[in-house]
Amino acid sequence: MLTIIFTKKMRCLLFLTLLLLPQWAIALTAQQTSFQEAREALRNNDLTTFNRLYAGLESYPLRPYLDVWRYWNHLDDRRNDSRVERLLTVYAAIPEAIDLRIRWINALAKRGKWKLVAEQIALLPKAKHPNQSMMLLSLWHNGHKKKAVTAYRRYWRAVTTPDSRLLPIDKQWKKAGHPTADDVWARVNRQVKKGRWSAAKKIAQALPKHHQAWLSYWQQVQKAPARWLKNPPKRSMGAAQTAKILDDGLRRLGKKEVLLSWKLYQSLRPRLKAPHDGILMRHVALRAAYQHKPQAIAWLQQLAPAMRTDTTRTWPARLWLLQSKWSQALAVIDALPSRIRRKESSRWQYWRARCLAELGQKKQAITLYRSLAGERGYYSFLAAEHLQQRYQINAKTRTISSKTMARVKKLAGLQRAKAWYELGQSGKASREWSAGLRGQNKDAWYAAMLLAERWNWSEKALRAASRAGAHDHLDIRFPMPFYDDVTAASKRSHLSLSLLWSVMRQESLFNPSATSYVGAKGLMQLMPRTARAVAKHHPKVGKHPDLTNPSVNILLGSWYLGSAMERFDGRTPLAVAAYNAGPHRVSQWLKQTPFKQADVWVEAIPFNETRNYVQRIMAYSIIYDWRLGLPQVSLLERLKG
Repeated sequence: MLTIIFTKKMRCLLFLTLLLLPQWAIALTAQQTSFQEAREALRNNDLTTFNRLYAGLESYPLRPYLDVWRYWNHLDDRRNDSRVERLLTVYAAIPEAIDLRIRWINALAKRGKWKLVAEQIALLPKAKHPNQSMMLLSLWHNGHKKKAVTAYRRYWRAVTTPDSRLLPIDKQWKKAGHPTADDVWARVNRQVKKGRWSAAKKIAQALPKHHQAWLSYWQQVQKAPARWLKNPPKRSMGAAQTAKILDDGLRRLGKKEVLLSWKLYQSLRPRLKAPHDGILMRHVALRAAYQHKPQAIAWLQQLAPAMRTDTTRTWPARLWLLQSKWSQALAVIDALPSRIRRKESSRWQYWRARCLAELGQKKQAITLYRSLAGERGYYSFLAAEHLQQRYQINAKTRTISSKTMARVKKLAGLQRAKAWYELGQSGKASREWSAGLRGQNKDAWYAAMLLAERWNWSEKALRAASRAGAHDHLDIRFPMPFYDDVTAASKRSHLSLSLLWSVMRQESLFNPSATSYVGAKGLMQLMPRTARAVAKHHPKVGKHPDLTNPSVNILLGSWYLGSAMERFDGRTPLAVAAYNAGPHRVSQWLKQTPFKQADVWVEAIPFNETRNYVQRIMAYSIIYDWRLGLPQVSLLERLKG
């Protein structure tokens, strides 16, 4: 047994600490403990302990959750129906009550209570409606059979094996002449997308033989597009599916041989019908633009008006900039629809000024640069550079009325969000935050921003700043959390504090629990596979590092970014682009276009996401330098590395 001996000095120190601790803090800690113990008692079905603890939590914001959880596993008992219905009415604003309602709907369906099922579905937010199978069953059993049969088509196309409970709907649907060839192809396409060719061919047995031949042809096209695109099957089928197969082949071929892809598109064009021929033409032309092929300019200009998009209209300007053809680039920019120039006003104003300056029209260029240089942002900072002026940071704050602050602070949803956040449950805290602030005005969001900043909840403070329009409140919009870990990482990786904070801000908004749709995790959004590879250089973090741990994530992320900086000779925009898109892609881009004019090269990054990513981080670094009180460093010099 471990025995701790308290000296007289230690006892005095402990007494003084407790004496100085606010009473609310002591009470809150006790309530947190009681809440967690009550939750555990409920899990163990220890109702005696649960009821005792529950009684002492009357003022605790999360007490309603205990009411919700009390019925979580007792929804099959019809004797609880009236209690559950009352509970859901009282706690409708609590996000987890939505989960309870969905669970209850399933329980009601098992008992055949279809009228009540429909009533409860109607009370759910649309985004939280149960799966399509339940929606169809509700329609069918509540007498809306025609609607159920009509809606069944979308469901059938999306699944491989329909829910057995839907068999009566399935029979009626098939009596009406379904599935059609288009329906079957919808299923086939889902399997092909996942690379499941055996499953795709099995589903395709319901198709005519010449359709099945097209499917076999598609598999060959994916393996060797250059060879097989020359000889598509002679017998035609549906125009949309034909175009889909040829489009897939041309895209695959275009990644490596875009000029051949264009040539084959021209030979295939007679087999296509509008609008599919125009869609394919656009795909190939844009692929050529992303590879910085000069021919893409003419191809994009040949597009029919209906096929033109913002992307097809702006890429010719980038391609002319790469060739230093300033008058041609200026002509494209001047011809852009006003809608595009309004949407990305700073971008095209900067490049218009740049073109004019290169063409010797200095006065016009200076006028445009001046109108940009008074703002804060990537293009504004570049404009200030050309004028040899200091950057305008324009930090401002505003006051909020004590009445508004008091009202927002009392919002039950925000009180529950704070309580969950203090328990380390960021997911539940976020749900309460969003629900609690739904429909609030900008002043309320501003108050919420200040509250989140006080709670050290950087992610929500930043998001609230955006909703409040507090774009100039830079001390909140550009926080400096995890200071010790970032400082240590900066020393190890030789990367600036400003760069590391900028990457974290862009990647995760400083949320240690952030997970992207592709599986990237933590503050610096590392893929687990990448993290495991980097962890080999840092044995202390283990073979399977915990990427939600800020110290571990910052250590591995900074090392990975530092290695990219070394690989690309200390050129920050290339390293940052590699962090976002992968070093292999950046190496490919450098092969097609050498890194000469830094601002032009960044503007011509093929991926919109990566281009914006690099520009934001370069601008954020300047703002973080300002926050740290560091001397102003030239953005153009940063871009050059």
